[in-house]
This record gives sequence, C-alpha cells and structure tokens, in this order.
Amino acid sequence: MRLWRVAVTTLDLFTKILQTKYINSNGFKMVTRRLFIKRSLGGAALLMLAGPQLPGKEDEVWFVHITDTHNGNPRAAESLRFVLRDIKKQFPDTKFVGATGDITEHGWEEEIEENYELMEDSGLTYYNVMGNHDSRWSRSGRKAFSDTYGGLRWAIHTPFASVFLIDSSVLLEQYGFLDPFELAWLEYELEKINGKPAMIGFHHPPCYPAQFIGSEFEFFKIISKHNVPVVLAGHVHSLNEHIVNGTHVITGGATLPPERGYNIFCMRKEGITYFTRNPVEDITKEQGRILYEREERNAPGKNEVILSDVKYERGAVQVAMPQTWKSRNVVMRLNGVLVEPNRVNGKLVLDESLRPGEHEIMLITPSETDARQKRMWGEIAIPAPAGRVKWIKNLPAGIQCRPVFTEKTIITGCNNGMLYAFDRQGGSAVWEKKFSDNEILSSSILHNGSLYVGSIDEKIISIDPESGKTLWETPVDGSVIATAMFTGNALIAGTGNGTLYALEPDHGGKIWTFGTDNLIKATPAYDGTRLLFGSWDGYFYCLDASNGELLWKKYINIPHFAPATSNPKIDNGRVYFVSHDYRTHCLDVETGDVIWQFPAVDVEFDYQSPIIDRCKPSYSSAVFRGDVVYFCSLTGHVVGFNKYSGEQVFEYELDAPVFDSFPVLVGDTMYFGTIRGAVCALNLASGVMDWSYSFGYEYIFSPPEVDNGELAIGSLGGSLGLFSV
Repeated sequence: MRLWRVAVTTLDLFTKILQTKYINSNGFKMVTRRLFIKRSLGGAALLMLAGPQLPGKEDEVWFVHITDTHNGNPRAAESLRFVLRDIKKQFPDTKFVGATGDITEHGWEEEIEENYELMEDSGLTYYNVMGNHDSRWSRSGRKAFSDTYGGLRWAIHTPFASVFLIDSSVLLEQYGFLDPFELAWLEYELEKINGKPAMIGFHHPPCYPAQFIGSEFEFFKIISKHNVPVVLAGHVHSLNEHIVNGTHVITGGATLPPERGYNIFCMRKEGITYFTRNPVEDITKEQGRILYEREERNAPGKNEVILSDVKYERGAVQVAMPQTWKSRNVVMRLNGVLVEPNRVNGKLVLDESLRPGEHEIMLITPSETDARQKRMWGEIAIPAPAGRVKWIKNLPAGIQCRPVFTEKTIITGCNNGMLYAFDRQGGSAVWEKKFSDNEILSSSILHNGSLYVGSIDEKIISIDPESGKTLWETPVDGSVIATAMFTGNALIAGTGNGTLYALEPDHGGKIWTFGTDNLIKATPAYDGTRLLFGSWDGYFYCLDASNGELLWKKYINIPHFAPATSNPKIDNGRVYFVSHDYRTHCLDVETGDVIWQFPAVDVEFDYQSPIIDRCKPSYSSAVFRGDVVYFCSLTGHVVGFNKYSGEQVFEYELDAPVFDSFPVLVGDTMYFGTIRGAVCALNLASGVMDWSYSFGYEYIFSPPEVDNGELAIGSLGGSLGLFSV
C-alpha cells in the first residue's frame, strides 16, 4: 500500500515568514491541525508524518473546490455541513478539499472555530485560505486563522499536477492584492516543480471587469513562465469560467447558500476533467477537459504578457498593437481604470495628461467579458519635476502602516513582519530587523527618543530607533493593530480583544486598562483630560485619561457599521469621526450628545441616494481648516462640512477611492494616497491639486507622514517614497 506523507512548515526557506503546508506527491494523511501545531512547536519546525493511502484509483486524483462558507452567518454551519456530506456521498474518492476564502463572516475566532469543527468532523482532508471577510474585520490579523489551520498558504503535490493555494486578502481592507512576498513564494514554488502542471487558487478572481484584485500584471508575469492551466477563485458566489491567455479562471459558487454549488476536478496523466455540482438540485455537470499541454497557454514566444512598445510622448500614451492579435476589438485600462484610446497608424493613442511616476497599461482582446480573451501589460515612467522625489525604495513586502521620521532616518513596518530604517538623505539602508511572523499594521510612533510599535503577536514593543534594538516588550490581551498615542505620561494602545491599555513609556508597566466588546482599530483622540475612540462593538467611548474610567459611551450602529474605521479628531469641544455606514458624526466631547450628523439624524439612510453615492467618508480621519472639517471618501472624493452645522460645503472629485490613507494637513495642503497608487497634494484653499505622483497600480493604504518639508508614504506593492513638500 502506498504511504501518504505530509510535510508542513511555517518558515519559508527564503523569507522565514511564510506559513506553508507541503504535501508530498505520494499523497496525504489526515491530521488535525491542532495536533500538528502541538507537535511542531507552534508550526515552526518541519514535520514528516506517514499514514495509509486514502481510497482511490492509482491513475487519478480527485479534489473538490469550495469557497465562501461564511461561518458566523446564522445559516452557514448547516449549509456547510450539508455540502460536506454531499461531497463524501457523491465523490468518495476525494483526496482533499480546497477552500478559497471567506471562510468566516468577520474573521473572528469563534467563527473560525465553527468552521474548524465542521471541517474536522467531516473526515475530509482540507486546506483553507483567507478572503476579504476573513481579513477585513479580523481581531488578530492572520494569527488566529494560521494558528487554527496550521498555515496560510499550501503547496499540494500529486503525481499529475501541483495545487498552490495562496492568500490574496489584505488585512483590514476589502480589496484583493497579491503581496510581493506572496508572489515571491509562488514563483519559488513554481520554479521548484520545473514545468510540472500547476493549479493556483486564491480568493479574489483575476481578470474580471469589476477589478477585484490588483497585482494582476505581476501574477501573470510569473505564471506565463510556467505551466498553469487553471486558476481557482471565489468571492463572486457564482460558478463561472473564462480563459485568459489560455489559463482557465474558474470561480466556485458558495456553500452559503449551498445551491450556488462547488467544483470538482479529476487530475489524470494527460489533463484535468472538470465538473460543477448543485447539491440542492442534485445535479452534476461535466464542464470539459483541460489539457496540460503548455503550448495551449503562455509558451515563450507565443503568448507573451508584456507589451513591447509603450510610450508617453507629447501628452499621449502610445501603445503598438500586438502583432499576434487578430481582433480589432481592444479594451485598455490605465492603472486599473477603463479608458477609451483612439487608433492612429496601427497604434492605440490615449490623449491624457498623466501625473509623474509609474503607470500600468493593460490591453484586453476581444473584450474583458469574453469567455476567451488575451491580455497584455506594459508600464510607463514619467519623470517628476526636479526636487519633488527625493528617493523611492522597493521593499520585499507591502506597506500598510504610516512611516515615521527620526532626525536622520525613516522607519517603516512591512507585511513580512520586518521593520526597515533608511537614511533620510540618500535612502541607504541603516538597519532592518524582524519583529514578527505577522504583518506590522500598527504604525510606529516616536516619543522622547524611543520608538513604540504594536504587534499582532500580542505585544507592545519599545525600540531604539538608532539600532533597532528592543528596549522592552509588554504582553497584552490581543493583537495590536491600532496605532498607539501618548497622553502626558502614558502610552495608549488598543487591542484586537477590545482592551485599551495605558502603559508606562519607560518600561511598559501597566497603568490601567479598559475593556470594550470588540476590536479597537482606532487611535484615540486626546483633549488633555479625556480619551475618545470607537470600537467595532458599535459604540463610541469617552474615558478619563488619568485612570481609564468611563465618562460616557454612545451607541452608533451595529458592529458591521461601527465607528471604528476612523481616528477621531477633536476641535473646540467637539469630536469628529465617521462610521462604516458612511455617516459623518459630530458629538459634544463632554456629554456625547449629537451636535450633527451627515446625512442628518432624521434622514433615512439609503445607499443609492445621490448624496451617499457621491460622498462616502469612511475609513478616513478629519483635518480642519478654518470652519470646515474635511474627510476623504470611498467614492473617490474629498468632502468638507461646516464643522458647526454639518452642511456640506466642499467636494473635490478624485480619480480613485481613498481607503485608510488618513490625510495630513500642512498649511492649506491636504496629503493622502489612493487605491490607484497616487500620492496626492490637494490645495484646500484653491480646490486645485498642487501635485501628485503615481506608484503605479499599487494600492496605497499607508497614511502619509510629514516632517520638516518632507513627506513619506508607502504602498501595498512595497514602494516607500520620500517627497519634498
């Protein structure tokens, strides 16, 4: 009898941060994740287990693709249980189940536990990766997910093809993006199998008109070098298939509701037979056969993905049509935005004034809704005015936190758990240090010569900014996603378990704590005596800063629409913040009474109303100028309200939404980043964009930091830029 062996590691050979499960081509063994974690000292060691072969034929391997289980929803558990029973009954030769994200409704521990118990009870071997629902409201980043399932990404090797399940989620955000270190791991694994066919799965489907995921160019550059016949995804709750450059992009339905269906794949020596199933109607359909032959896809010299002739001259983008494209129907996107070029002498010409920086061009033929399409990408670099850009560094992982200035350096955390320090003058590396196996989302803050940062590993750490040496660390109850702040004598930071801590800055000793009922993501506002902040439990709180005693709290909305996406700001006895139902709030600091809301208190909220469609301040924080309070908007606007009456008095339309890149005001100029990779400097006095710069199609969630005429900001693509302001 053939033995099935499992090898699991959480430390990748070259990044030492990537939690991965490797399954030998001989097969699989059922092993509970918790038992594995205990035996492998928390998943940090390499473990080899052996066991009997699962039932099945020697010349084929069956696996099932499910997605969007949404455990935590009241109907999710029974729906998933129904689907798992159906899989075991209809496909008894199933070797494993791959689940491509949105495993839970909010990413909360109790929801992960519900899914874990159902999957374990099923008796099926399974591998889960995260989706946007697992990451956007998570209290612990990826830690609880990884601790429960034993990993975040999986390398599954069978005799016929390999299956790689990776993570396209972005912590705290709704968008999909393949982080540079995620792509580095994928490329490393593809190179190891040396031309063997591979299927790749993640949550957000690529190459959809809705643009569910960034980093498509980088992804297709990698898979074009390898034999990737299938990409699996979820997110859309629908069984769909389209073919891009010969690779089949196949989405699963959902287990909630179960009639949305799931996919089944039978891998054999020559190819894959692909089925869909609706378990409610008891219907299984064979969808076809996908051959492994690489020539059908991105063979070198046949289906290249990089455009060879892209220029920007005399205020126009000029792209030569690929010679192998026969159709005259071509769609163009610029940094993810649909544009309409003209045809001039065999070229696509777009008359558009582009901001300085990097820009991504994508061409699609015959259309982006066609069942079989080709896509190619190119890049344009436009020089910035002399002196604007001091330097740009490309880091090996995405940046979501705010960089911090010291006198001589810029320090930033990254999604690979590293802190990096660079010389302000020339951008040379000063030091780098690994502080976590998880992302650093909490922005570092500098106070009295020491650096302070929160960790998803449930610690608050004090660091010497000159060397990166740890001065002290204090364990806390829950992951620290929020950015800390200082009162007169205390370091204040919230945790994923809903606790606000006040610590001694010199040694990390606890002064007081205050508990809420859910994640604290916000940095509190401080008026000299009081701390004000929102929690994902739906309440807004006011505490006595000296002892942490509750002065008042006000219910704003249910947790899904909580006042937790905004760092509140205080001005003249009033506190301003936004909630995730897209309302802007102004409360009395002393009492918590509502002074005004926008839309007004007596206006029934309607997502489709013209006001809400145009103005959605959420995941933003306020800046003040004169009598106006300004916010950035998810609809791609900067909006301003009279800070006394709540009347909207300002609106500026951007070319992309702003999400978590909390603005900073210097003089009359408001600085922020957009999800299309633009660094913006908007003059609020004139209503004119003073300047902007493009990192390319790289989401910017990092808030900017300004110091002594310089601005630093990072992107999810790993760009760290220093600009003159």
